Amino acid sequence: MIVSGVTREDLLAAADIAGGVLGNPLHFTLLDSYNPKRHVVRLQVASLDLPGARLHLHPYLLGRSQKPRRSRRACGHAVGAFLVAVFERNPNARVQSTMCTFKGVKSFLALYRTVLERNVGSRMIPIRFADSCQCFTDDIYTDTLEPYLWDQGHMEMPSAENVETTNA
Repeated sequence: MIVSGVTREDLLAAADIAGGVLGNPLHFTLLDSYNPKRHVVRLQVASLDLPGARLHLHPYLLGRSQKPRRSRRACGHAVGAFLVAVFERNPNARVQSTMCTFKGVKSFLALYRTVLERNVGSRMIPIRFADSCQCFTDDIYTDTLEPYLWDQGHMEMPSAENVETTNA
Protein backbone atom coordinates (compact mmCIF):
# COMPACT_ATOMS: atom_id res chain seq x y z
CA MET A 1 0.00 0.00 0.00
CA ILE A 2 1.08 3.58 -0.57
CA VAL A 3 0.80 5.96 2.40
CA SER A 4 1.08 9.71 1.80
CA GLY A 5 1.15 12.57 4.27
CA VAL A 6 3.10 11.01 7.17
CA THR A 7 6.79 10.64 7.91
CA ARG A 8 8.74 7.41 8.21
CA GLU A 9 8.93 7.88 11.99
CA ASP A 10 5.14 8.18 12.13
CA LEU A 11 4.79 4.89 10.25
CA LEU A 12 7.16 3.11 12.63
CA ALA A 13 5.26 4.49 15.63
CA ALA A 14 1.92 3.49 14.08
CA ALA A 15 3.17 -0.08 13.56
CA ASP A 16 4.27 -0.24 17.21
CA ILE A 17 0.90 1.01 18.45
CA ALA A 18 -1.09 -1.31 16.17
CA GLY A 19 1.03 -4.27 17.27
CA GLY A 20 0.29 -3.44 20.88
CA VAL A 21 -3.45 -3.21 20.18
CA LEU A 22 -3.42 -6.60 18.44
CA GLY A 23 -1.10 -8.28 20.89
CA ASN A 24 1.07 -9.35 17.96
CA PRO A 25 3.92 -7.03 16.86
CA LEU A 26 3.77 -5.71 13.29
CA HIS A 27 6.88 -5.53 11.12
CA PHE A 28 7.48 -4.03 7.70
CA THR A 29 8.53 -6.39 4.93
CA LEU A 30 8.68 -3.35 2.67
CA LEU A 31 9.16 0.28 3.66
CA ASP A 32 10.44 2.34 0.75
CA SER A 33 10.15 6.10 0.58
CA TYR A 34 9.49 8.12 -2.57
CA ASN A 35 9.97 11.33 -0.60
CA PRO A 36 9.83 12.24 3.12
CA LYS A 37 6.02 11.97 3.23
CA ARG A 38 5.20 9.25 0.67
CA HIS A 39 5.98 5.59 1.36
CA VAL A 40 5.32 2.10 0.03
CA VAL A 41 4.45 -0.23 2.91
CA ARG A 42 3.89 -3.98 3.32
CA LEU A 43 3.11 -5.42 6.78
CA GLN A 44 3.55 -8.77 8.45
CA VAL A 45 2.98 -10.08 11.98
CA ALA A 46 5.58 -11.59 14.28
CA SER A 47 3.68 -14.71 15.35
CA LEU A 48 1.49 -17.07 13.32
CA ASP A 49 -0.48 -18.16 16.40
CA LEU A 50 -1.70 -14.73 17.55
CA PRO A 51 -4.40 -12.45 16.10
CA GLY A 52 -3.45 -10.52 12.98
CA ALA A 53 -2.10 -13.45 10.92
CA ARG A 54 -3.87 -14.29 7.64
CA LEU A 55 -5.43 -17.67 6.96
CA HIS A 56 -5.63 -19.05 3.43
CA LEU A 57 -8.94 -20.91 3.66
CA HIS A 58 -9.68 -21.78 0.05
CA PRO A 59 -7.71 -25.07 -0.19
CA TYR A 60 -9.03 -26.08 3.24
CA LEU A 61 -12.66 -25.43 2.29
CA LEU A 62 -12.19 -27.37 -0.96
CA GLY A 63 -10.95 -30.36 1.06
CA ARG A 64 -7.39 -30.23 -0.29
CA SER A 65 -5.75 -29.72 3.12
CA GLN A 66 -6.37 -30.80 6.69
CA LYS A 67 -6.20 -27.29 8.13
CA PRO A 68 -5.96 -23.74 6.76
CA ARG A 69 -2.51 -22.52 5.78
CA ARG A 70 -1.29 -19.72 8.02
CA SER A 71 0.62 -16.73 6.76
CA ARG A 72 2.57 -13.91 8.38
CA ARG A 73 0.86 -11.41 6.10
CA ALA A 74 -1.19 -8.91 8.09
CA CYS A 75 -4.94 -9.45 8.00
CA GLY A 76 -7.54 -6.74 7.44
CA HIS A 77 -7.91 -6.10 11.16
CA ALA A 78 -4.14 -5.63 11.58
CA VAL A 79 -3.99 -3.25 8.63
CA GLY A 80 -7.05 -1.45 10.01
CA ALA A 81 -5.39 -0.99 13.41
CA PHE A 82 -2.28 0.30 11.63
CA LEU A 83 -4.33 2.77 9.58
CA VAL A 84 -6.14 4.03 12.68
CA ALA A 85 -2.73 4.84 14.17
CA VAL A 86 -1.66 6.52 10.91
CA PHE A 87 -4.80 8.68 10.79
CA GLU A 88 -4.28 9.65 14.44
CA ARG A 89 -0.97 11.19 13.38
CA ASN A 90 -2.35 12.95 10.29
CA PRO A 91 -6.13 13.03 9.67
CA ASN A 92 -5.48 14.20 6.09
CA ALA A 93 -3.22 11.27 5.15
CA ARG A 94 -3.98 9.36 1.96
CA VAL A 95 -3.70 5.56 1.71
CA GLN A 96 -3.91 3.63 -1.56
CA SER A 97 -4.20 -0.15 -1.46
CA THR A 98 -5.49 -2.86 -3.76
CA MET A 99 -8.76 -2.95 -1.84
CA CYS A 100 -9.56 0.75 -1.49
CA THR A 101 -8.26 4.31 -1.47
CA PHE A 102 -8.75 6.31 1.72
CA LYS A 103 -8.55 10.09 1.27
CA GLY A 104 -8.37 11.15 4.89
CA VAL A 105 -9.90 10.01 8.12
CA LYS A 106 -13.52 10.62 7.07
CA SER A 107 -13.09 8.42 4.01
CA PHE A 108 -11.50 5.71 6.17
CA LEU A 109 -14.35 5.75 8.68
CA ALA A 110 -16.89 5.55 5.87
CA LEU A 111 -15.24 2.73 3.90
CA TYR A 112 -13.25 0.40 6.16
CA ARG A 113 -16.24 -1.86 6.92
CA THR A 114 -16.86 -2.44 3.19
CA VAL A 115 -13.25 -3.57 2.78
CA LEU A 116 -13.71 -6.19 5.52
CA GLU A 117 -16.87 -7.45 3.78
CA ARG A 118 -15.15 -8.05 0.41
CA ASN A 119 -14.98 -11.53 -1.06
CA VAL A 120 -11.42 -12.89 -1.15
CA GLY A 121 -12.51 -16.41 -2.07
CA SER A 122 -14.18 -17.46 -5.28
CA ARG A 123 -17.71 -17.33 -6.63
CA MET A 124 -18.26 -20.96 -5.66
CA ILE A 125 -16.78 -20.58 -2.17
CA PRO A 126 -17.01 -16.95 -1.06
CA ILE A 127 -14.85 -15.95 1.90
CA ARG A 128 -15.19 -12.61 3.66
CA PHE A 129 -11.92 -10.74 4.05
CA ALA A 130 -12.74 -10.35 7.77
CA ASP A 131 -13.04 -14.15 8.13
CA SER A 132 -9.65 -14.96 6.61
CA CYS A 133 -7.71 -14.44 9.84
CA GLN A 134 -7.37 -15.58 13.44
CA CYS A 135 -8.78 -12.42 15.04
CA PHE A 136 -11.36 -12.85 17.78
CA THR A 137 -13.60 -9.99 16.70
CA ASP A 138 -14.57 -8.12 13.54
CA ASP A 139 -14.15 -4.75 15.23
CA ILE A 140 -11.48 -2.22 14.42
CA TYR A 141 -11.35 0.22 17.30
CA THR A 142 -11.80 3.66 15.79
CA ASP A 143 -12.82 5.46 19.00
CA THR A 144 -9.88 7.85 18.73
CA LEU A 145 -10.99 8.87 15.22
CA GLU A 146 -14.72 9.38 15.88
CA PRO A 147 -14.42 13.10 16.89
CA TYR A 148 -13.51 13.90 13.28
CA LEU A 149 -17.13 13.13 12.34
CA TRP A 150 -18.64 15.64 14.77
CA ASP A 151 -18.56 18.53 12.32
CA GLN A 152 -20.61 16.54 9.79
CA GLY A 153 -23.65 16.39 12.08
CA HIS A 154 -23.16 12.77 13.10
CA MET A 155 -22.38 13.64 16.70
CA GLU A 156 -22.37 16.75 18.81
CA MET A 157 -20.97 17.63 22.15
CA PRO A 158 -23.78 18.38 24.61
CA SER A 159 -24.47 22.08 25.00
CA ALA A 160 -27.30 24.34 26.17
CA GLU A 161 -28.65 24.58 22.60
CA ASN A 162 -28.98 20.86 21.85
CA VAL A 163 -29.99 19.40 25.22
CA GLU A 164 -33.59 19.46 26.46
CA THR A 165 -34.13 20.71 29.96
CA THR A 166 -37.23 20.37 32.10
CA ASN A 167 -38.28 22.51 35.00
CA ALA A 168 -39.49 20.15 37.64
